Amino acid sequence: MNITRMYLKTNAKDVLRTKYWPFFFISLLQVVFSGYMGLRINVDDLRHIQNIPAFFSLIGAGSVLSILITIFLVNPFSVGYKKFLIHNSENEITSYSMLWDVFKTNYIETVKNTFMVSLMLFLWSLPMLVGSAVMLGAATVFYWNSLTASVIAIIVYAAGFLIFLGGAVLSLFKRYSYYMTDYIYAENPDMTWRELISESKRMMFGYGFFTFVTELSFIGWYLLGAILCGIGALFVNPYKDATMTQLYLELRGPKNYGYTIID
Repeated sequence: MNITRMYLKTNAKDVLRTKYWPFFFISLLQVVFSGYMGLRINVDDLRHIQNIPAFFSLIGAGSVLSILITIFLVNPFSVGYKKFLIHNSENEITSYSMLWDVFKTNYIETVKNTFMVSLMLFLWSLPMLVGSAVMLGAATVFYWNSLTASVIAIIVYAAGFLIFLGGAVLSLFKRYSYYMTDYIYAENPDMTWRELISESKRMMFGYGFFTFVTELSFIGWYLLGAILCGIGALFVNPYKDATMTQLYLELRGPKNYGYTIID
């Protein structure tokens, strides 16, 4: 299969000629769900905290709430968003109903499956986090201790950096291996999280780097959007999302009664 970025972007532009604003408003809603649904801690509130335990309790409460919102709202909405993108990229009539279908049917299974996929991605990122912790610890020792300890700290820091670098590569590889899980689940609500991961890995085999470069190709547009006080980047999202949806449609191939054909 010969897929080019120009081909995907041309198809995306064809879709957006008549559906740009629906894609824009729904992508804006996706940004709101993903970026602004977490607990926001007011700086003035932090100023009134008189002890360290209370400070970390507030931070911890915000983290827990943010995680819960992600699990029960953001992740399921992401599946509905992918379903919206797929449906409206293939059909002339714009429809919004599938955005909320996931909250009305199969909700608990969706929460479980999307959580498990997210958990697996997190576990694959642990080496990178361990490397970061080692580097931070070594830097602290280097700053506060003697020359002998500092030499050891430098060696440990170098080891931590290598662990971090290897973990970052592994985490990135897994991210693109799992890239299509939400798209697949949007069309295959009966699949388990293991099946979603397996099918995404099969679909993305040989296309991970291509997908990475395709996403990277939008950086110019995002930089231009950033010049406009960051607001301009919001107008790029529909173009990027429509393009990545075209990639899914190409990799998915033919359909059977509205669902992906699984070999």
